[in-house]
Amino acid sequence: MKKLMTLLAYLVLLILLFIFIKSNYYDFTIIPKISFRYLPLMIFLSFLGLYINGIRIKLFSSYYNINLKIKEWMGLAAITVMGNYLTPRGGVIARGFYLKKIHNFPYATFLTTMTALYIIRFLVYGLSGLLLTVLALLYLNIFNIWIFIAFLLLTLATLFLVFFPPEFRRRNNKILNWIINIINGWKLLSKDSRLLYKLSVYELLFVLIMGTRLFFAYRSFDLSIPIFVIFIVSIFSTISTLISITPAGLGVTEFIITLSSTFLGLTAAEGLQVALLDRLASVIISFSFGLIYSYILMNNSNSQPRNFQ
Repeated sequence: MKKLMTLLAYLVLLILLFIFIKSNYYDFTIIPKISFRYLPLMIFLSFLGLYINGIRIKLFSSYYNINLKIKEWMGLAAITVMGNYLTPRGGVIARGFYLKKIHNFPYATFLTTMTALYIIRFLVYGLSGLLLTVLALLYLNIFNIWIFIAFLLLTLATLFLVFFPPEFRRRNNKILNWIINIINGWKLLSKDSRLLYKLSVYELLFVLIMGTRLFFAYRSFDLSIPIFVIFIVSIFSTISTLISITPAGLGVTEFIITLSSTFLGLTAAEGLQVALLDRLASVIISFSFGLIYSYILMNNSNSQPRNFQ
């Protein structure tokens, strides 16, 4: 059923893409010729983003005394991204399954790490967004109150969860206790300020990498957009991949970049081509490394499980 829903999602996206291109065909014909000289750099930036994802996995595994080899933490990062392209959250599920089978890492604890990662990511995105909106106002005289409020609410909500993490008592219900363990696990993990600091620094680097990649995507079409604005668009597109129900945010991310581009005076066709080029750089790295590491880690999965401590 899940595979069928994924296929239907891809089919709907292809139909919508066809309709959009047909409706805006003239705009596509007058777009400046694409320059692929930036594509290798964008692919390299995608690799750096993948590397940051791997470092996150390594940090969490080390916190729980699991010593992952480089082929594991880098491989799991690649498989996660590739798997998310194949089915919504498919890569995350594959990662949790591998850690459980090979390292006997409990699913509840794995979900605690995912909760922590989301909280830190949203906190960094909120703070970065607030800074960028202020800079856009000061240097470009561009300001949108709704974008500022969105980043402000995101920041306040995540700061509350960091400084006042919830804690619940166990109940006489197995499923409910499983959820409570995940929530209480975050409270315990949030006390490690050193871990949270490292996660925040790497997340900030990820923001810089993704924003720079999108910048070069615009430059590939000889489109000049203020750098502060590009980074704001990049943050929103990254958030869409985290909360989207489509595989890897397909369609949603492209819609955000396209819509944002129209607000900046570009045509919808120009915005879509930028979004598709940015996506291409991600797909090339994700599937190149994802397929290689899938083979490597599948062979590794034949080994005996190790005890989680």
